[in-house]
Amino acid sequence: MSVSELQERPVETIQPDLLAAANINPRSGLATDYLNHFNEIAMLLELLPQMPECAADVIDWQPASYIEHFRKSNFQGKDLAIAAYGCLDSNLKVAFETVIADIDSTIFDAQALVASGDPANPDVRAKLDTLRSEELLPLLEKANGLIHGVDPAELAFDAGPAEDKEISVQADIDALFD
Repeated sequence: MSVSELQERPVETIQPDLLAAANINPRSGLATDYLNHFNEIAMLLELLPQMPECAADVIDWQPASYIEHFRKSNFQGKDLAIAAYGCLDSNLKVAFETVIADIDSTIFDAQALVASGDPANPDVRAKLDTLRSEELLPLLEKANGLIHGVDPAELAFDAGPAEDKEISVQADIDALFD
């Protein structure tokens, strides 16, 4: 079956074994590989106080949509990841793209802070730490939850402490194998 034929079907009808073999969650149709794009910048923000030379990498980071990421990637199942994305449930797709837009916005805020001040400055460092730990990481956890099949309706999209929004991703992963 071709990629274009797959894109015309609901993701639930694509063979789960085919998705799983390509490291795509059979339940959601999404691949965690996409989060590597964001995990890299989260790591750079964490390292920035000890490695100020990372500032240029933080500032140079550019957003990439799910499709753009896989088109450029060496991910073995990239064509299937792109096809499965085209088959996503519309509620899941909207929730996922909303979280990704929020992640991008948070990273833009961090980039502006890095560009406007010295990342080693305690005030700038504190703001960056807050952005990373209280905004970026909880958003990445939401995206991870969606990828692992958490129902978008179960995710809180309001602001608040990260511990109020904790997602039991491991339980969802375990449920896939039960």
